[in-house]
Amino acid sequence: MRISRIESAKRRRAVTGVLASIIVFSMVFTVAFGAFVFVNQGFLSTYEAQQANAQAINQASLEKLSITVGLSTVPDPWGQKGDLWLRVSNTGSVPVTLVDIYIISTATDGIVSLSRVFPGSQYFSTYSQANGGDLNHSLPITILSGVSSNQMAGCGSSIGCDIAISKMSYAYSGSPVVISVLTSSGNEFS
Repeated sequence: MRISRIESAKRRRAVTGVLASIIVFSMVFTVAFGAFVFVNQGFLSTYEAQQANAQAINQASLEKLSITVGLSTVPDPWGQKGDLWLRVSNTGSVPVTLVDIYIISTATDGIVSLSRVFPGSQYFSTYSQANGGDLNHSLPITILSGVSSNQMAGCGSSIGCDIAISKMSYAYSGSPVVISVLTSSGNEFS
């Protein structure tokens, strides 16, 4: 009789030990699996961010623009003469999207504008019959590779997509100015 009680107690301890081992293993497995998924997600997010950054850097490195600026001698959409005209030629190998235009004074190194901030352009508003506007086209404008803005169609103008900046929209103080365009990838061409 005594022998059966000892064997019975040993069997209970063995079953308890097995159950405890299973519970501990499942707890460790659950925590380790969660940690593995968390670390893997972090690595995946980092990799995707690096890929996006490399693609943006590549896009920016392939953009090449040639900008010609002049004063108009013919009336513009506003009916005035003497506006600044920009002709932008894409000499790079990728399409370029112009998102903003700035006039910078060389005397003060500051942005020269009489305009308020409008959606779609930081300093210049786009042309409309209602408000006149500062630019004759809406931004952004996408220029394909090997194309000049005067060759583009679809801007609602007979002169292509050359960009006119109304002389009423900026203060010209006699010092030279620099015209800069900003692309969607963050490049600036002047």
